[in-house]
Parts: sequence; structure tokens; C-alpha cells
Amino acid sequence: MVDPAVDLVAVDWSPFRPASFMLPLLNDLEGWRTQLNEIAMQAKHGSTDWFIHHADATFIADFPGMFLENFLNEDLSKTNITLLAGSAILYDPQAKKNITLEVNKPTRVGIGTHIVYVTSDAPACYMYLYSNTTETMLNSQLSQLEFQIEDQQLDESVLEKEAENNETLKTLLELKREKELQKKLKKEKSDVETSFWKSSHQKALETYTLLHKCFKMGYFAAVSLVTGESMEYLLDQQK
Repeated sequence: MVDPAVDLVAVDWSPFRPASFMLPLLNDLEGWRTQLNEIAMQAKHGSTDWFIHHADATFIADFPGMFLENFLNEDLSKTNITLLAGSAILYDPQAKKNITLEVNKPTRVGIGTHIVYVTSDAPACYMYLYSNTTETMLNSQLSQLEFQIEDQQLDESVLEKEAENNETLKTLLELKREKELQKKLKKEKSDVETSFWKSSHQKALETYTLLHKCFKMGYFAAVSLVTGESMEYLLDQQK
């Protein structure tokens, strides 16, 4: 990684010595990636927030003195940041205040722009635990709608007419059709793969049977030449 604070046009460098503007790999933090899923699951189980239970996690590692400027739109209003190692400060430009992040303590991040500064002498790492509230809410409403349609509590043809004046219902029906299409395509793909393997297995079996018969006939032909016995006699002896 190139140090973003260095002017690459003006920097003094030579192909015969190590580049001073190259930052080292953060190999010592690589182990955190394997622990990320476990940490995220613990955060979900330890929270009573319904949205956190449907959250995803993103791992970030950065160098001392560096910062990450990030923007969250309204769909990501349920976002937490948790410091895993090192020291860092969360700056909220809207509130114009700094928040010192504490290790293993989740901190809510508001929508809009925020900046995370690494203040420790060693590299720091942290994770975002976030949930797309709009997507999560729509999926919940879609599940409820599908259940009511399957349970014949709602008539889909009637819903189609109502959706003309209801954007939310229109979106849900579009998601339902898209979900059904994906399910159909997945089934067709599975059927094609199953058919392919069945066909391949059948061809392999036919090839094996043919080769086995050829080797068998070749063997008895050789025995017949050596012993003087007829092929018919040798084959009858094998029955």
C-alpha cells in the first residue's frame, strides 16, 4: 500500500533501495478476519435489537495517523462501530464532536459522513456492524404477505389492483415476482445439473461395460490361442 500522505511526484526514490513511501502489510492483524464472524454473532446474540440480528459485518484495519472517511445513507441508520485493537477516535462532522472508541464496546454511528482516526502508535482495526433497515423491513413485510397469500387470506389479483395506488405494495409484489423468478431459475439450473450428472454417469457406465467386455474377450482369445480350447468352451466355463 502506498502512503497517501507522500507526494509521489516529488518523493526521492531509487530502484536500488527500498521505497520509503510503501507501507507494510498488516499481517499481524490478519487473524482478526477469522474471528470477525464469531464476534459479529456474539454481538447479534447479545443484542435485543431486531435489526442487529439481521446485520452484516465489515472489517477495517488502518495505519497510525491515517483516517477513514465514510458516508452512511438513511438505509444504514442502524450501524455500530466496534474497536477491536489499537486506539481510534470517531469524529461526527454534523455534531462537531469526537468520540473515543473503546475496545469491544459498540458505538452507534449516525447517518451522513463520519471520520475514524487511528490515534495509536500501532495499527488499529475495527468493524462495522450494519443493517439495511429498508431492505430488512421490506423482507419482513414480504414474508408476511407471502404467508397471507398462501393461507388464502389475501387474493393476489386484488392486490395487483390495489398496488396501482400503493407504492409499498407495488414494491412488495415486484420483490415477490423477482423472488419467484430466482427460485424458478435456481430449480431449472439444479435440474440441468442433475440431468447432466445422470447423463454423464450413464455414459461412463456404458463405456466401462464396453471396455470390460472388450478386455474379457481379448483375455479369452489369448487363452484360447495358448491352450487350444475354443472360445465357446472357455466362455461356458465362466458361466
